[in-house]
Amino acid sequence: ARWRSVAGGERRGMVKRVFVKRLPQGTPHLILTLSQKHVKADIVDKLMGLTLVSAHTTEMTIKEAVFGKLPTELDCKTYKCASMEAAKIVGRFIGTRANEKGIEKVRWERPGVYQGKIAAFIEGVREQGLKFI
Repeated sequence: ARWRSVAGGERRGMVKRVFVKRLPQGTPHLILTLSQKHVKADIVDKLMGLTLVSAHTTEMTIKEAVFGKLPTELDCKTYKCASMEAAKIVGRFIGTRANEKGIEKVRWERPGVYQGKIAAFIEGVREQGLKFI
């Protein structure tokens, strides 16, 4: 009877709030941002409000890994910086940097089955030994 009196949107909100409260506190969040030209990943401590580790395809070390050489302006204008290969390389870099900072577990907030750039990114992160909660 209680659920019938609550609208559908409110019911989904109630379920979400209960789920968020049960998650372990203090675990850093892994945030992935995809655009048409670039891939960016951050590991953020939301309690402190700090970015602990980040990796972005605008960094020269990542561009060298993607292209195998120092890139030109034309290379990034052809969308190679946002390819599946670039996403996997960014995943490897963020995993390596997290290991250097002593981060072993991160919270991943995208539920479901992954394909494409997201799957390549996760594969790159897992290759470096980072675990998802």
